[in-house]
Amino acid sequence: MDVIIFEMLGSEERTLVFHSPIADTIRRIIREIGKRHGLKGECQQFFHDDSAPFLLELSEYELPPKRLLKAYRKLHLYAPRDLGYLLACKLMLGRPEKDGADMAVLRQALAIQNRAQPQQLVDRYFPSPVHQATYRLPCTLESLFGK
Repeated sequence: MDVIIFEMLGSEERTLVFHSPIADTIRRIIREIGKRHGLKGECQQFFHDDSAPFLLELSEYELPPKRLLKAYRKLHLYAPRDLGYLLACKLMLGRPEKDGADMAVLRQALAIQNRAQPQQLVDRYFPSPVHQATYRLPCTLESLFGK
C-alpha cells in the first residue's frame, strides 16, 4: 500500500524512503506484521511510501482534502475524500502492469467509461502538461483505453 507519512514516532522524520534508525525500526515492524499475516518476500513490506516524494513534488506539496479512516493510539490513517486522486496518482506513476488491478477497482468505483474521464482527474490534481508528458501519461492511458 502506497502511503504518505506526515510524522513518525513523534519525530520530524516523514518518510521511509531514506535509512535512519526510526525508519529502519518502522520497516522492521511492518515486515513483522507482514510475516504474521503470511506474506512472503517483498510483500512483507506491504506498507511503504516509495512513491510519496514523487507525488508530493508533482502536487507541489498540496494534498487534496482527506478523511480519517481509522485512529489507533499511535497511528492515524487518512484517505483522500476523492478517490479520483488515487486513480490520478496511479496513472501518473505509469505502472499499469503493477497497478492494473488497483486501477480497475478505482475505475469501476468512479464509473470511468472512457479515456477523457481519467484525463480530467489527472488534469485536476497534476495539471502540468510537462509532467504528464514526462511521466508518459498518454502511453498509460492508451494501454488502458486504447487510442
